[in-house]
Amino acid sequence: MFFNFVDAAVPQATTQEGTDETQLPRAAQLAPVADRPIRPARPYTPPSAGPVLLVAEIVPELTSPPLPAPVRRRHFADVKFAVASRDPLPNGDDEDQDDHAAIHDSVFGASDLEKGVFEGGLKTWECASDLAKWIASAVTTLLPAANNGSGLRILELGCGSALPSLALVSAHVPIQRLTLQDYNPQVLDLVTAPNVLLAASPVGDMDERLTYEANLDWADMPGWVNFVSGDWSHMVAGDATGDDLQLLPQYDLIMTSETIYELSSTPPLLAVIESRLAPGGVALVAAKSVYFGVGGSLSDFVDLVVDRGVLKARIVYTVVTGGVRREILELTCK
Repeated sequence: MFFNFVDAAVPQATTQEGTDETQLPRAAQLAPVADRPIRPARPYTPPSAGPVLLVAEIVPELTSPPLPAPVRRRHFADVKFAVASRDPLPNGDDEDQDDHAAIHDSVFGASDLEKGVFEGGLKTWECASDLAKWIASAVTTLLPAANNGSGLRILELGCGSALPSLALVSAHVPIQRLTLQDYNPQVLDLVTAPNVLLAASPVGDMDERLTYEANLDWADMPGWVNFVSGDWSHMVAGDATGDDLQLLPQYDLIMTSETIYELSSTPPLLAVIESRLAPGGVALVAAKSVYFGVGGSLSDFVDLVVDRGVLKARIVYTVVTGGVRREILELTCK
């Protein structure tokens, strides 16, 4: 995949020079929501108890220091083994069969995406690591509520491995509720829920590759975390189809990374953020400046934010590596 770069038309808190700028289409040219396949949103519940053996690793780019604590995740080789050895989810329908085939192709093939069927999540993309590193050091300044006993209400959209949330859990940031959403329940089953369980458990004896076997029990899953699978359009506050998703009315911190690559998905993503962000809260969108060949760009997303007029936007972080610009956009209530 190749990328061009654009500057978002918002204040820059951190900048880096050395890229060519290419203007892309405006937000008015975004594909309509009706063009998108819609998968109903549903709660996902991991097993309530029972042993689970995981191969875990310290995420190489998320070690301590500079982070307050290292971030752990299920090793991708262990995910591949699980995918190769398991059947589709019990009582699955045709949709589940399609998911299983797409996930198998994602793990053992070249593509991490199949539009409307599998929207990635098993592999960690760069912006998730950027956001994890940035939020772990900035959260107490960004959100004073992180310093009091009540804890933060956190929503991560399109979470996949959930590295930004794991960074906060590993740093012992007080959490009242953590809601993790991904399009596919299999992603929650294979990586998200195991990663949360690892973050809430002691570190095992690591080898020289910073990997270890973790003998855990699902009963140790923190009570303050819940999971949702399915489409964002059903997560907008006030949507009757979202009443049973165990969503809080509002969240102090909403995070998402690498989720604006598809133009038609940005309106429902922004609608969820607008409707669920608490007054005084912060939403963070980590993305490449341009997803050339796919259609999405950060400038288009910012144009959409400005056009809707509900939130304020500014860039708080920019990095360029290998000729690719990645940024973190901060959204707050007007």
